[in-house]
Amino acid sequence: MSVTPEFLGQKYTDKSSGNVWNANSLTPGDWSKQVQDLGIQWTPTSINLATRVALVAAVASGPVMSGITSISINPSSILRIEILEANDLLSISSNALITVDDQNLDGKGILIEQCASLATVSMPSITTLSNGYISIISNPLLTSIDLSGVVTVGLAGGGWYGFNIGGNTNLTTVDVSSYVPENDAYFSANVTALNAASVNMILARHVAVPGYVSGTIDLSGGTVAAPTGQGIADKATLLGRGVTLTTN
Repeated sequence: MSVTPEFLGQKYTDKSSGNVWNANSLTPGDWSKQVQDLGIQWTPTSINLATRVALVAAVASGPVMSGITSISINPSSILRIEILEANDLLSISSNALITVDDQNLDGKGILIEQCASLATVSMPSITTLSNGYISIISNPLLTSIDLSGVVTVGLAGGGWYGFNIGGNTNLTTVDVSSYVPENDAYFSANVTALNAASVNMILARHVAVPGYVSGTIDLSGGTVAAPTGQGIADKATLLGRGVTLTTN
């Protein structure tokens, strides 16, 4: 970096890249990089980082967050999570996050897509997506998703809402054991490797809501297990209500 330090130990943030530098001396260009660009942008520009923050690690094309292997999200409330093509990322976790609410900005909630090495997503503390949806798709090494605390997924005043966890070809387990779907909500886990226990759980959560009569559930393709036991009965119940439902 060519900037001339004003004093020894000066901190300089390159706003175009996100890198943070520390001045080693007063010699022009004599800086040490302290924080590598994480590919993270914060929106909106004025936020309370303790409660209202949006983790956005997304670009139009190409990998981001090079070298970052894990993300832990600590606020209890966040505007949205958007992580695309973070190809070194192995895990995303939170035991603190409760609410995702984008304040009607653009209807996004949790988007985690096309991360080549991602293996686990574990955010069991989340209960509510007030104005957004869940799209965790096309992560080829992803094996498990724990969203066991999620109760509500939707857009205020209607709109499209629900889960899309399709295209994760090695995904075997998903925990949505608290989910209460709104009528018309969709749930897509097509072209995955979900085991029978996960398939049965998804069906059971939708059957548990008597008013769920016109949504769409896709548990087909890939090596998704067919429903078993009570899952077979739950499938028949949902089809009888008029739900559009596809399984292997």
